[in-house]
Order: sequence, then C-alpha cells, then structure tokens
Amino acid sequence: MGDDVVVVVPDELPSEARTPRMAAFDPKGDSRVFVILGTGAAGLVAAETLRQDGFSGRIVMVTRESEMPYDRTELSKRYLAKADQEQPFLRREEFFRDHSIEVMLDHEVTDVSFTGKQVFFRQGQPLSYDRLLVATGGVPKTLGVEGENLPGVFLLRTLSDCQQIRNLEGVQKALIVGSAFIGMEVAASLRQRNVEVSVVSPDAVPFEKGFGPDVGRMFQSIHEQNGVTFRMGRKVNRFEQSVDGVVAHLDDGSRLAAQRVVIGVGVRPATDFIRGVPINRDGSISVDSRMRMTQDVWAAGDIAQFPDWRTMRPIRIEHWRSAQQMGRCAAHNMAGMDAPYTGVPFFWTFQYRTVLQYVGHAAQYDAVEIYGDVDGGKFLSMYLQDGRVLAVAGCDEDLKIAAAAEILKRPSLPSSRELLDQVEESEKISESPK
Repeated sequence: MGDDVVVVVPDELPSEARTPRMAAFDPKGDSRVFVILGTGAAGLVAAETLRQDGFSGRIVMVTRESEMPYDRTELSKRYLAKADQEQPFLRREEFFRDHSIEVMLDHEVTDVSFTGKQVFFRQGQPLSYDRLLVATGGVPKTLGVEGENLPGVFLLRTLSDCQQIRNLEGVQKALIVGSAFIGMEVAASLRQRNVEVSVVSPDAVPFEKGFGPDVGRMFQSIHEQNGVTFRMGRKVNRFEQSVDGVVAHLDDGSRLAAQRVVIGVGVRPATDFIRGVPINRDGSISVDSRMRMTQDVWAAGDIAQFPDWRTMRPIRIEHWRSAQQMGRCAAHNMAGMDAPYTGVPFFWTFQYRTVLQYVGHAAQYDAVEIYGDVDGGKFLSMYLQDGRVLAVAGCDEDLKIAAAAEILKRPSLPSSRELLDQVEESEKISESPK
C-alpha cells in the first residue's frame, strides 16, 4: 500500500454545506414557544442548534432590521471593499421556511416582562414566550460632538449602514475616526475602492490597547504603504457641513475635509430595553456559565458578561465566533441540556494582504512577548497576566495559532515557555512524514 493519499473533488460542489439533522416543527408534540431577540451570530446559531437538539416547538427570531440574518463581519471587509460583492446573507430564505424558524423583521423591542413572559414592541401585539434568548448585540458608540449627525457622517453596524457608506459616487476623500477593528478594516476597504483615506485617533498607534505598540506600528506601516494618512494622538472636536462634504475640526486646531466620514470607536451592549434585572456599568447583563440570565431567560453575544471558565473572572467578548459559541451553549441549555460554556475565543482581521489571527482573551495583560519578525509580518505575540498566557496573536503562523488554540482549551493556562514548547512539538508532528 503506497504512502500517497488521493482526494477526488467533484467538478461541481454544493453551494452550501450540508445541514445537520434538524427536528421537524411539531406544535402538537411540543406547544412551547422559544423566542430569540436578535438575528446575528448568537441568535442564528441558537435557532439552528435548538432544531439540531430536537426542539420541535415554535422558534421566533426578532430583529429591528429589515434584512434576513447576514454576516456582520463582512460589512467592513469584502462587502465594503468590492462594489459588486453580493449581500452577505448567512442562509437562504428557504432554509428558515424548511426548518420552521420564523423571522420577524422590522420589530423593535421596547420592553420585556420577565415575570409575565412577554416581549413588547414599538408597534404591534406583544409576543409571549416559554423561554427567551436575548442576543441583541451592540450599538455603535458616538463621539458626542457637534455635527456627528450631518449627512455624510456614518456609524457602521448594520447592512443598511454599509449600503449607504459603500455608495461612493462623488467620494474622493474619506475620514475614519477610530483605529481599532472597524476603523482599520474600513480604511483598508475604502483604499481598495481608490478613495483617499485619513485616520484620526487619540491612541499612539492602531490597535494599541488590544495588540500592543509593536503590532500596532506594523499595521500603521502597512496602511501607510497603501496610501493611508494618520493623525494619531488627536481627537475630533466637531464636524461642520461644507460645500462638497464635511469638515472635521481636530483638537489641535487643524481641519480635515472629506465627502465620507465613518466613526468606528467601539460598541456598547444593546440593552436599553432591559428592565427588572441588574445591568452592569458597561451596559452588559451578567449570566452564569450556562448563559442563563434569570428563570427561563438566557443571554449571549456582545451583551453577555460571563465567568471565564478557567480564571472565573467576569469577561465580555465582542467577536463573531465567540457569539456563535455562546449562542450554541445557550441553545443547548434552553433545550434541557446541562452545557457549560468552555469556548476559547478566536477572531481574525485581514487588511490588504495581511491576515492577523488571535486566539484567547486578554482584556488586560501585564506583559507581551513577541517571537518572530513583526516588521516582516511573520510572528507570534503572546499576552500574559501573572506569567500565564491569556491570548496569542500571529501573522503567517497558521499552524502555531491552531496549536495554541488547542493548548488554550486546557483547564490550566500555560506559561509562554510551556506554550512555545508544545506549539513546536505540534509543528513537528504535523510536518513529520506520514
């Protein structure tokens, strides 16, 4: 028997992955109603997981938006960067019909009665539930300055927001306020559309808080090589309308003119409608390790603050894959299982030809250790607290990031030396002759 493995790929592949076995809707067998507020990553995965777990009652997803569930991560990436990119819907409409998952569009929630088990809307009749998942995501933060509601000044959160921003007719110059994920990805996407881009941020370098100064300088250099100009260490004091767009007045007295302004300074949890349960200072809702908020109510995604299963410290994560993991965990428990959340966060950003991957979670860290060549775009960056690795970021080190993800799934957090040794051992195994 030879050592070669031959894989035959069909000429035509299915347009979608095969759907796992899902329970059929059977209201006579199960008359319960499970309501999901939000149609993002957490909400959609929760709805699908409920059917996969055998729930045959009624599932109702609710959103204030006018569109069916879509991939929000694409709004600052391909959907903005390419004028002919298709809308990033996650499932075809027939999927929801085939699996009896109702989606109520254009329904803004104004209140929830947790004792009466009802959801109230700005318009229309209340909706009763037996079990509820709150997965309403985030609301973009504003600057709180004069003129930020002028035409041409945008926040980016929804598909509707992006459709307005990506209409670049007559737009030669864009101003991005903020130098974290949304700001930097939007900057890269607009440069790919041949728009002149300037970035204003109070930080010293992009991604300073999340990745540290070395990785931040790398990203700034990549953007500058692609024509982006930066005004770091600066804030916008106000905007004013001009003949051909908007003028931003900065705190040093300088001005920047643009036809398009995008503000990307973070999000806050969308929990303004929640009453009757404690709300944390950041607007989030505390849940337990099963994503349970209160009796028959769960929360997941951007709004949920939950205990880190290794450190037991309360954390909140605003990333797509983590929201999916939390939505799946919540659904398991809504369906009657006992499923604690033990996920390891993972996210990525790609800008121009640079892809950075990040595994773990380090909202706070006291040390950064870098292995490799940051300027050359091939490295690992470890984020530590008290000598233990909380998270790892890297460029052009896919195997090492994958190995780090497996190591960080273990109950005890490693030291940097332990993680490096285990990563190198994993690489040797993957590269050994088969």
